[in-house]
Amino acid sequence: SARLDGQPVESFRREMSLIFPEQKLERIPGNDEMFSNRFGGHQLKTVRRREPQRPDGAASTVREGPPELEGIRFDDRWGVVFSQFDVSCALEKRQTMECRGYLPDDAARIGLNILLYSLHQ
Repeated sequence: SARLDGQPVESFRREMSLIFPEQKLERIPGNDEMFSNRFGGHQLKTVRRREPQRPDGAASTVREGPPELEGIRFDDRWGVVFSQFDVSCALEKRQTMECRGYLPDDAARIGLNILLYSLHQ
């Protein structure tokens, strides 16, 4: 799986459930305005994610698909946005096969869209 290791993901989910006990993280739909160019960002219908080199020596692979983000809605907007796929390695441009998640260009586009979305809400 190209997801972060289970502990950080589960730890984040646990903290969010303590902070917001009445709300749950839910998948942000692929057609959400956050993934559009409405706020000056990018149209994000398809992004690329790296699956790292496996212990058995199999090479890393790149998969394409819609952005996979989760969030917590407050009224009609997303107040919490979470990615179970790594974004920070890509934004830091670390070229390591162990970093699981979005490729640098796509991570930057996702980050920009989230920032622009939050500034316009």
